[in-house]
Amino acid sequence: MIRHFKKKAVFVSLVFAFGGFGFSKEAVPNWVKNFNLVYGAPDYIGYMSTASSRDEAREKSLDLLANYFDASIQSQTNSSSFMAEESRNGEMSWYKKNVVSRNVSVKSDVEFFGIEYEFYFDAKKQVHYCAAFINKVNATKLIFQRMSKSKKSFLGYYNLAIEKEKKDPFSAIRYYAKASVFAKEYISLAEHLSLLSPKTEIPKSDSEKMLGIDAKVSRLTPQAAIGIFTEGESNGAIETMVRDIFANEGFVLKRTRQDEDYLMSIKIEKNIVSDGEVFTATPSISIEVFDKEEILFGYSKTLGRSKAFAERTLEKQIETKILSEIKDSLMREFYENI
Repeated sequence: MIRHFKKKAVFVSLVFAFGGFGFSKEAVPNWVKNFNLVYGAPDYIGYMSTASSRDEAREKSLDLLANYFDASIQSQTNSSSFMAEESRNGEMSWYKKNVVSRNVSVKSDVEFFGIEYEFYFDAKKQVHYCAAFINKVNATKLIFQRMSKSKKSFLGYYNLAIEKEKKDPFSAIRYYAKASVFAKEYISLAEHLSLLSPKTEIPKSDSEKMLGIDAKVSRLTPQAAIGIFTEGESNGAIETMVRDIFANEGFVLKRTRQDEDYLMSIKIEKNIVSDGEVFTATPSISIEVFDKEEILFGYSKTLGRSKAFAERTLEKQIETKILSEIKDSLMREFYENI
């Protein structure tokens, strides 16, 4: 009995000494040993990185993956724009034209292509491993879903623009601009799709419509000449900025209230009051573009309260605030709020 007990004790000791520690160790994954064999071409696009922390390893792998897409897409497309001067009825006007092409930054949107991660920590070396990879088949399905949604939204605004072209070119331009947002999204997705599935073809009719928007807008802007005038308290710097912003988008603006299909009013209210010692104001600005029947675009902002001991100083504060607000939000709301 004693001899048998000793054998069992030795066996338990061996398990404790070798088996306990051996089985508690995490096996080194195959992708760490041979990454390309597990997550390499042709089924995957992926990269592996190491770092002292899990988050850092993940970030490094994601950067490598994003840079791959950036570099590959930029090798296929170029980005350029130019200003063209045209003469219409003896008058010279400037129009901004964008050639179809783009520089794409993937780091913010690479997630929706179906990126996956694997992690491993080497306790002995105190090193974190991260594999960031994309399954081409799964990612292709996701991209097709997104492209379908983008195309549907694009066609919705594009068709509205077509309907408006003859009777209301001003509104048509805004619809084309809205359609252009979804066109760029669609084209970006198509570019990524070409890397994942090079043999997949995009319908030519779709790309032709999307890539032809800039030409349509350039043709319409001269037909949407706007007569501009100011109501309320005048301010040359504010009026000039509004004119410059619209002119930079290709619109022709004239200082008149007559003979134009479209009019733009700029209304500035400083609302300055004084208690004898301090001047205060809650300024506001409104901009409206309208035709003979209705308001087509409205922009209105009331700014925060301002104070100053001198009225001239307060007026300068008001001007600076309004200029900053117009610069930040006028064109964004012009194209978005439609």
